[in-house]
Amino acid sequence: MISYARWFTNDTGEDRLLVELSNNFGVSWVPVESVAGATNWQQRFIRVADFIPPTNITRIRFSVADDPNNSRAEAALDAVMVFNVTCPEPAACRKGDVNQDGRIDGQDVDLFVELLTGGGTPGSASYCAADLNGDTEVTLVDSQLLTDCLILGNCP
Repeated sequence: MISYARWFTNDTGEDRLLVELSNNFGVSWVPVESVAGATNWQQRFIRVADFIPPTNITRIRFSVADDPNNSRAEAALDAVMVFNVTCPEPAACRKGDVNQDGRIDGQDVDLFVELLTGGGTPGSASYCAADLNGDTEVTLVDSQLLTDCLILGNCP
């Protein structure tokens, strides 16, 4: 995945911000997005595999041209990130995702507290997800690990 924030404007609608990907050191490029204009910052997410086979030499290119030079074209980019997303199999134990909704967020806290105070079923996917240190029990140690997971992103 590649994400970025972009802003682009031009006063004729003829100019474009072009986003392209390459997986062969830039020998060839595949268009991902062609933007005529936007009124505000927009966050974009690109699943690289939707456009090219990902490699360790994948490149992204942002191009802006005022062609012909008869107008104003302005562009800005920010927060460019490259990351890998791995989704767990359904019903798999994903540490921290106590409510099994595919996200680790504040919605997991209520069920975690229920499991911590003796509710829930040991051996279930929720119980496994709440047992962040893997000792087969949901304890206050797991509470600190869940807090770190939620706030710092340090999920086991």
